[in-house]
Amino acid sequence: MKCAVSDFDRTFYVDGAVSRRNLEAVGAWQAAGHWFVIATGRNEASIRSALSKYGVKPDALILNNGAVI
Repeated sequence: MKCAVSDFDRTFYVDGAVSRRNLEAVGAWQAAGHWFVIATGRNEASIRSALSKYGVKPDALILNNGAVI
């Protein structure tokens, strides 16, 4: 198993949206048995709200600049 960690704003979520390409890449990555992790300065409510619009379910979250894991 491998783990990919991505920042959220302006990396995974660009111009107010998650691209189809990012969604497909994360889906394939997770389907292969790997973890996808979001690391962001956002709080949990904010990130879960943004991700739920796209059906993205990260395996872990690193939030509030590392204060919450």
